[in-house]
Amino acid sequence: TGAFRVLAGLASLRELSLTGCTGLGDTSVLPGLRQLESLSLSGCTGLKEVGDFQGLAGLASLKELYLEGCFGLDAAALRQVKRWVGRECRIMRPHGEWM
Repeated sequence: TGAFRVLAGLASLRELSLTGCTGLGDTSVLPGLRQLESLSLSGCTGLKEVGDFQGLAGLASLKELYLEGCFGLDAAALRQVKRWVGRECRIMRPHGEWM
């Protein structure tokens, strides 16, 4: 995750695709991206447990979150992620359907 720390300084970033970044093990570097509206974590196979997504809780502007291919998330974990990002955010589930 050290290589991703550069993201913390990009406070006005609105869209970010980390698709296929298998080395991303958690989302702790993301809370500083307060203006982020769209985030793709599709194929980030290093994200395996619900706790790995806790950094999403600080993304108040997030409107779309793509989690395709994050097969470690069960229904309960997806509900927790939804609570962190808020009901205004649409989530693309691991198998490709919207939540």
